[in-house]
Amino acid sequence: MDNPVLSQWLTQPGGLSTLLSEARQAAGLTGVALANRLDWPQSRVSRIQAGRQVATRSDVAQWAEACDAPGLVDAVEPLLSEASARHLPWRLRLARGHAGAQEGYNVLHRESERVVMVETALIPSPLQTKSYSRAVLSALSNLVPQIVDLDASVSARAARSVTDDAEGPAYEFIVSEAALLGSPASKDVMLEQLEHLRNVITYEGVTFRLLELTPDSPVVPLESFRIYRIEDQNLVLVETFSGETEYSTPERTADYIKALDWLREAAVTGSECRQVINRAIRRHRR
Repeated sequence: MDNPVLSQWLTQPGGLSTLLSEARQAAGLTGVALANRLDWPQSRVSRIQAGRQVATRSDVAQWAEACDAPGLVDAVEPLLSEASARHLPWRLRLARGHAGAQEGYNVLHRESERVVMVETALIPSPLQTKSYSRAVLSALSNLVPQIVDLDASVSARAARSVTDDAEGPAYEFIVSEAALLGSPASKDVMLEQLEHLRNVITYEGVTFRLLELTPDSPVVPLESFRIYRIEDQNLVLVETFSGETEYSTPERTADYIKALDWLREAAVTGSECRQVINRAIRRHRR
């Protein structure tokens, strides 16, 4: 992921990416030669070395074998433990401003084969209108004052909006009905957003499900989270009031994969989704 704070930590002297690069160089291998030995795409080697992807224990074990560096796994074990779940405070995550962070998310979306977004309170960013995005980002500025250029932030977020041309990753969205009923947006903006949502969920490459608010709901959507699938690996991002937590190892991401299956079973899709959206539209028109 294009995250300057995480990349700096990974590529600093003695960092995980740095040690892997040094092992490759000591073995006399180019990045292309190492990728060929590992039977990986060369881009995967490049991302790991540049600190744009966190290597897993399996990655390191294969890397060490390919570089004939048996002590590498033990040497980086403490770094792997720290990297498997990193919490980045907003003051660091948004060090380049919110527009810079949005550009980083855009890179992540472009590199992903599949993106799954579970949202409990907001319309997911790839489904947002610009007016809705502006209302949300403006409200967040009360909590995260690093939103310096609102226009640039809105434009950057709009760059990953889903379109009807089937380009980009496959998207799956699971959204709580609560996101349709209340937000920082005005009534007019909310109506525009819901009408847009009703159309965009029919696009090719988009799977959309809703969790209805019912007294007997079998699930509890405790938090919003996103799962990015890149070259057969999952990256989970969880946003909190204090910052953003990244989980990148199978052990750390397993709970979110399990939660996703649980939420899918309880959510409605297709015509039932449209009924819920239409119900929300009627409510906002009152």
